[in-house]
Amino acid sequence: MNLKRLVLIFTAAIFLLVPNWAFAGVSIQVKPGLNGLYKNHKPVQLNIAVYNDGPAVKDALLRVVADRDKARSSSSRAVYQRVIDLLPKGRIETFIIIPGELAADQPEVQLIAGGRMLDSAVVQGMAVKEDYVVVSVGEKPLANGLPYWLENSFGYNTIKYLPPADLPRNPIALAAADVIIIDKERAPQIQPEQAKAIRQWVALGGNLILSGGAGAAEGEPFAIISPVLVTGNTSLGGNWNGMRTESIPIPLADGKFVRGKSY
Repeated sequence: MNLKRLVLIFTAAIFLLVPNWAFAGVSIQVKPGLNGLYKNHKPVQLNIAVYNDGPAVKDALLRVVADRDKARSSSSRAVYQRVIDLLPKGRIETFIIIPGELAADQPEVQLIAGGRMLDSAVVQGMAVKEDYVVVSVGEKPLANGLPYWLENSFGYNTIKYLPPADLPRNPIALAAADVIIIDKERAPQIQPEQAKAIRQWVALGGNLILSGGAGAAEGEPFAIISPVLVTGNTSLGGNWNGMRTESIPIPLADGKFVRGKSY
């Protein structure tokens, strides 16, 4: 028996040891940026969820390829990749950060194990260029004339509603946002890692609006960066220089000025 035949027999045995059903039920989902919204001139975090209905899989490869047709026959086409372990009948979440220009080309994320492609998904989302991106954590801050004020203060903008659960835990993933508005009622739902990412994003130049003093009271996650330490509540009426059409007073946070400059 020659060497070539031995290699063929060994290869066939490997495939028999890893049957097709071992990889059945594996699927991936990919969302770029902030729940699908990203800027094509900034880094983009691909949020990847992997679902596995079968047994555990060790050392599975997630890779991002720009040319899907050529990539199927050449691993050299992979641009960004990472190795993961799939839990038996479980779900894991991970991410890969890629350039915005690559995300705009709608690359394919492939999951490979044992030399087989288990699943793939095309990166699809909404890329913005010059828009001023405003992320609102909660719907309430978008009432009472705030969109009007943003339009007049920053020009044309894109407003994105994001529930607290979808906030990233990495400040790089927040790169698409120019302004983040946090609703006071939603602030308690923000996890410590998410709050830390927002504080780091502010340190990198992000603009944070704490609606109603959200998270800015003593011991709360944004008190260490807020210029005002919230101690109570008050109310304010009027049309706010045309921002409001109603005369009913709205509740506001009250507190002590502790840092920064006042003009």
